[in-house]
Amino acid sequence: MIVGLVTMLTTRAAARGDLVRGGLVGIRTRATSRSGAAWEAGHRAAQGPTRWCALVCAASALAVLGVSLVGGSEEAVLLTAAGGGVAAMALLAVAVHRANAAARRADGGVVSVH
Repeated sequence: MIVGLVTMLTTRAAARGDLVRGGLVGIRTRATSRSGAAWEAGHRAAQGPTRWCALVCAASALAVLGVSLVGGSEEAVLLTAAGGGVAAMALLAVAVHRANAAARRADGGVVSVH
């Protein structure tokens, strides 16, 4: 739950320009790191999937708690947690894809080669 919330808040801060490009956190890819405009555009585009990621993380945590409280087996708890984790990772992959696409558009389709 905390990971999803931190991800969502970090993305929101970067989209507003409150998060320094090239710092310790954020969607740090070649495309988003190219310029300040690319950084902000990428993070703006990633806000939707990261919001969903936060919701999935919260729902997963509640589901794990629920399965545990009703006496679910250890396997059921692990499968519930794994399902939430897979869904969160898929949403993060969508967020990165959208961030890269928006960053490239913001920089005219150019991506630097390091």
